[in-house]
Amino acid sequence: VGYHKRFDANYQEIIKKVKVSNLPIKNIKMTLKDNFIPPISYLQSSGGIVLDMLTHDIDIINLLMNFKLPSEVVAISSTQEKSLEEIDEIENIEVLMKYPDGELVTITSSRNAGYGYDHRMEIVQPDNLLVLKNDTDTLVSHYTSQAIEGSKVKYNFPERFKEAYLNEINYFYHMIVNEYPTLVTEHSLEVNHKIADLINQSLLEKR
Repeated sequence: VGYHKRFDANYQEIIKKVKVSNLPIKNIKMTLKDNFIPPISYLQSSGGIVLDMLTHDIDIINLLMNFKLPSEVVAISSTQEKSLEEIDEIENIEVLMKYPDGELVTITSSRNAGYGYDHRMEIVQPDNLLVLKNDTDTLVSHYTSQAIEGSKVKYNFPERFKEAYLNEINYFYHMIVNEYPTLVTEHSLEVNHKIADLINQSLLEKR
């Protein structure tokens, strides 16, 4: 099973709207930023930011792009946090991918967003804009003559994706007991890892 965003109602809804519209995709913008740096012991065995973090959004991109491979991939990164520099770990990364039919996909990611667990996405189609916003503690906004106040975004992934993880566990149960089909297929993993390899190759070659 593995990719929890597939089991999140919001990501499921935005994917459904794209598929139902039967319109081409022009742009996809993914934002995924964690709000605190994980323990160094974890980072040293995580496989790096691409396989640890970006892989989940690559999975959503693949579902939207019908598992096509991009024709061009460019990635740049930076690390400002000294503890991450010492273990050669990426802190911030930007990825731009172009697909054969001209679709452009961008991924913005960071291990260190102090303002909260920042996971958003935006999809542009002809005459369509789909936006998945951050999940916040409440949906209340306070408007005054001086400002607009809102609630902070969720603190971490167990808060933001609690329902998704429960859905994932429930589906796994049915896979075992009721022989539900495997959603994350071997092909989906192969495509995901090919894209991850292209991103890492771009980082390594700096082009």
